[in-house]
Amino acid sequence: MNVSYIKMKVAELRSSRAPKYDVMFKMVFSLDGSSLRQMLSIPRGLALSEEFSDLDGLRIDSLTMAGGNLYHLEFQAKNHPEMLSRMYQYALKIRSRQDLIEISDGAGVPLQQFVLYVGSPNMAMKNEFFRDGKLAYRFKLDNIRWFHERRLTLENSLFPEDWVLSLLVAKPEHHDDKDWLRIAKRMNDELDQADPSTAEFRTILLIASILRDVNWNVQEEIAAMIEVDASGNRLLKQVFEQGMEAAYPLFLLGEIRDVIRRDSLEIEGALMDHIETTEVDEIKAFLDALNDATDRQDFLNDRGYSYKSKGPED
Repeated sequence: MNVSYIKMKVAELRSSRAPKYDVMFKMVFSLDGSSLRQMLSIPRGLALSEEFSDLDGLRIDSLTMAGGNLYHLEFQAKNHPEMLSRMYQYALKIRSRQDLIEISDGAGVPLQQFVLYVGSPNMAMKNEFFRDGKLAYRFKLDNIRWFHERRLTLENSLFPEDWVLSLLVAKPEHHDDKDWLRIAKRMNDELDQADPSTAEFRTILLIASILRDVNWNVQEEIAAMIEVDASGNRLLKQVFEQGMEAAYPLFLLGEIRDVIRRDSLEIEGALMDHIETTEVDEIKAFLDALNDATDRQDFLNDRGYSYKSKGPED
């Protein structure tokens, strides 16, 4: 199904399997004067294609050529157990790419690889391996929270994306949900509401709040500030273009919520949580059954009781 417009609810965005974190960080990284780029010491240069014909549809996050060097960057929201092997395979693919071989006249371009961990749990990935006692391969591995000393500088920046970064670099013990609302208010007070980029900065803030697992009520307050049009919001458009298979479930979930609101229905939280995380065929079947039900509230009551009675293991 072709979905051109989605009025995004934070619950749907939260449960989406679309690559929202990668797209968010890539946008922040690509902005002029990007503080994130400066933090990682990656110079601005020629942005190269992120697609590889032999990677089965996978994309790298960023590939830049600058000063005769290649800079490959990945953003990682979770501890990937095979990150070391994955980065090594990326290195092989990058070095064997025909366009890069032609650029270097076959001599090869020096490659530097970076992974920025942006998740909340402690980082637990390896970034080097040895062979016969010698270093055989290594990539640079950073945790965004290692830049916590830049928090005040980022918060005092003139650029809204830096305000969000100031929240993401904060140490866990310095995390305060109220800070997120303060930045949201600042975006309302200081940014031009008619400027399309304002909605994008708000969306960056919302996605970042989901990444940091900010209190759901706070997420809802931030979400209340924006209506997301996937055809007009550059950030969300990229999210859906890179994850259209995930967009259809979001559309279906929105339809379910609209029926519940329209008919003033009540639904068990456990049932809604289940529907938000289930497969698309089951979501579609649930929506069809809800629309066909003679008494929709009885239908929701029966389904809610049935789901709770099964227990989490069923």
